[in-house]
Amino acid sequence: MLESSSWPTVYRRPEEVPERFLNFIKPEIVRSLGCPIDEMFPAFAAEFPKTAEAMRAHWPSPVLAFVESMGIAMGMLVLEGADRNIFFGHCSHTLPVEGAEFESYVAMLPSSWKELYRWFWSFNITDMQVPSVFWRNTPVSYASRLRLADWAKMFKGGSAKAKAFAKQVESVELRGWLVTDAGDSLWLDEQRCDRVVYHVHGGAFDEAAVLEDSRGTLDRYLAHVVSGGSPAEFDFRSLPF
Repeated sequence: MLESSSWPTVYRRPEEVPERFLNFIKPEIVRSLGCPIDEMFPAFAAEFPKTAEAMRAHWPSPVLAFVESMGIAMGMLVLEGADRNIFFGHCSHTLPVEGAEFESYVAMLPSSWKELYRWFWSFNITDMQVPSVFWRNTPVSYASRLRLADWAKMFKGGSAKAKAFAKQVESVELRGWLVTDAGDSLWLDEQRCDRVVYHVHGGAFDEAAVLEDSRGTLDRYLAHVVSGGSPAEFDFRSLPF
């Protein structure tokens, strides 16, 4: 639940949002405020149906929360829970949602994953009143994706294995797009843009595997954590029956 001390103004319907805030958030989001997530972002729901269904089942409709400081407003799209919140990443009206500029941002992603970055930059599940500084358990915001060198600092002895793996797959631009509390991580080659997703567990780059179904696996995983499941309870390498 959002606390008024952190977010003094929360809006649940389009007509509630003051005109002065309209330049800080995408107008399409404002117009669909009050709708469940699958109606607000139908393309996202089409690519991540299990996730959208879990959001609709376990969370109320999104709200817009604003805070103002020195004449500058920051707005967040939020799903409020009893003890956790889901913050959607940067929803600024200045970010493109289609066209060459947008495609350049997401060229390395599997096509379905683009819908995680079209209207927002992924989402963050936290028990805090603000998005976590350390983006964990859901795909990272675009600006938070990890370089191998940064990731290797998290695991003792991980640097050598990570470098060996990059050499093995002939990559010079591997970036981490998901890191979980259970030690799972997902990687993409941002130079080659071949949209191959590598799964690594616990820093074992020498045992890395290509996800056979990057779309379905991520959808099942996100539905699992959105529904309250622990990342440790999910097997990225299992396929549905």
